[in-house]
Amino acid sequence: ENAALRRKDVDTAIAYKRVTEELDSAVKVAAQGKKLFDAAKDMAWDGLQFTGQVDIYLSETIEQKYEEFLMPAFKDEIKSKAKNPDHRREKFSSNSLFAKSGKLDRTVK
Repeated sequence: ENAALRRKDVDTAIAYKRVTEELDSAVKVAAQGKKLFDAAKDMAWDGLQFTGQVDIYLSETIEQKYEEFLMPAFKDEIKSKAKNPDHRREKFSSNSLFAKSGKLDRTVK
């Protein structure tokens, strides 16, 4: 009976050691997964910002190309409106990628 109890204690110790080793391994894998998730999230965010910046650049480029065909008085009016910060925000508000209060749109601008 005593030998059986000792074997049971040894088996319990071996099982405990194995469980703690598996837990340590799982913690390492989880930490690596979190690291990769954070990197993927940052890359996705950078991609969204880049897309927004490209959209704004293309809009401005198209406007500059159209300015070549406008009357001089109308060009002056557009330039004076462009100097007004409220008008600039209003001009690009319809170009928002997401909601008006979206973090991405604030970051891109």
